[in-house]
Amino acid sequence: MTNPIDHDDKPIAADLRVDGNSAVAGGLHVTLDANDVLSFTDDSNTLYVFGGPGDSVDAGGGWTSAGQETVDGEVFNVYVQGEVVLKVDSDVDQSLIGLT
Repeated sequence: MTNPIDHDDKPIAADLRVDGNSAVAGGLHVTLDANDVLSFTDDSNTLYVFGGPGDSVDAGGGWTSAGQETVDGEVFNVYVQGEVVLKVDSDVDQSLIGLT
């Protein structure tokens, strides 16, 4: 299977990990909204967020949970807002993603 995370045009992944897999003491936090996802992504309008325990994502409100997806052994929780798709590593704190 081709890795959907590899892209040459635009980055479609935000990686909160250090050296690909180690956590930072205290974790890292990213704040974004649906417009940011549109700005960061290609025509797929999909952003993957990698991270680990202690990391967190604040994506504001208006999202609908759309289940989970596994890519190369990583489990992502999937959120949708209109045409925008946000896929967040299940190890990352997602309590600040507001669901409708």
